[in-house]
Amino acid sequence: MKNKTLPIVIAFTAIVFAACESKPAVTTERATVKTEPVKTYQEIVKSDEITDTFNVALYETKYTFKYLIKINFKGIEATDSLRIPNLGYEPQPEIKQGEVRPSCIIGFLDDKKQFMEGNEVLFKDNQLLYHPLKSYDVSEEK
Repeated sequence: MKNKTLPIVIAFTAIVFAACESKPAVTTERATVKTEPVKTYQEIVKSDEITDTFNVALYETKYTFKYLIKINFKGIEATDSLRIPNLGYEPQPEIKQGEVRPSCIIGFLDDKKQFMEGNEVLFKDNQLLYHPLKSYDVSEEK
């Protein structure tokens, strides 16, 4: 009798163990949206006459994988959005310093905490520029 129930017990234990190890699914909409920025980047720019601050901030939206970008420099204000692919875990937006002064790169951290660049924000020739560097797409295996 013991030998007949052993496979059932092993299968049940494996299912329970797998269920305990799995992470809960990330919802596509947030229950609560934070009003303060989740990430900010500031760079002080000094010229002969004045000192300005290059500001970029990321804000949560109702949608888990979409962030509002607010940019401000020399009295120029702009907004845009950042979409992060659903990789099965809570998104981790990030802002890093760009190569040109003033500039920054907006992106996210992958599951190995590696920075995945997305868009660049920079001020060049008295223009505030925002352009994509890379885009990402997630597809399901079939």
